[in-house]
Amino acid sequence: MERQLEEKAKETQSEDFVSTPSSQNDSYLSYLTQLQDEEEAEKNKEIEEKNEDIERRFNELLEEITKETLQVSEFLREAKKLTDELCGLLTQILKQLKISFNIPPKYIPKLGEAKQVRLDAEGHLIITGDHNQVKKKFLGEYSSDVVLTVIWLIVPELNKAIKDYRKKMTRRINLLEKIKHELKNMQKALSPIEGLETPQSTEVDKDSSASKDQKSFQFSES
Repeated sequence: MERQLEEKAKETQSEDFVSTPSSQNDSYLSYLTQLQDEEEAEKNKEIEEKNEDIERRFNELLEEITKETLQVSEFLREAKKLTDELCGLLTQILKQLKISFNIPPKYIPKLGEAKQVRLDAEGHLIITGDHNQVKKKFLGEYSSDVVLTVIWLIVPELNKAIKDYRKKMTRRINLLEKIKHELKNMQKALSPIEGLETPQSTEVDKDSSASKDQKSFQFSES
């Protein structure tokens, strides 16, 4: 009897020894699984937050691009308007001065292969190609870059031309002033003579003048 009780106790102890570690392992594994699930949830949350931040910054970038594009479009329209006004004013000056300018083609590569470039008095850019083909177009029809380059290149020569024109006008004005002065002197010199004329002498002069005119007319007819 005692022996049977001892064997039963040993079996119970053996069962306790085996079952206890298994239960602990299950609990530990369950805890690890829970931790992994929480870590995955945290990672998913971080990834979602990062994606939301990327999308927000991307939308802000798109809005900024749209805003900048609208401003660029407005500036292009304003540049075109100013370019047309500049070309119109320049054309009037060139017509007044009756001058044209030869422009080195190397400074305007956007015009392509050109042997000669000339801006005429009508504001046209005349381009002669390597094979002597000629292209003529109003300066205002080109881009603002080309217009600015042309104006930049001709300004020194334009300044010289205006100075020459000013000198020419100065000489002309001086000549006109001199002629005016001499005519005034002639008028003053002739005034006393006209004042001494009598009615009788005036009538005689008129008759004489009429006689001369008649003779001249008769001579012309003959």
